[in-house]
Amino acid sequence: MFYAFAQDISPGHTSKCVGLIGAFVWFINSRLHPLVGQFADTHAPAMGKFAPMILVAGVLPLPGRAFCADLAGEARSRRKP
Repeated sequence: MFYAFAQDISPGHTSKCVGLIGAFVWFINSRLHPLVGQFADTHAPAMGKFAPMILVAGVLPLPGRAFCADLAGEARSRRKP
C-alpha cells in the first residue's frame, strides 16, 4: 500500500511523501517495540504471546479503509453541484 500510494503522488513530491510516510511509520514502530517486548516478557505461555498483536495488525486496516472510503465519499459529494 505504501508503494502504491507513492505512485499516485506527482513526481515532484514523491520523495517528500515517501520520506515523511517512512519517518512516521518508523516513529510509530519505535514507540510500539518496547510495549510489545514488555507484553511478551510478562506473559507466561510461550505459544501465542504475539497473537493479540497479530490480531490488531490484521484488523487495523479495516478502520483505515473505512476512513479512506469516508474521505472519498466527502470528496465526491463536494464535486457534485
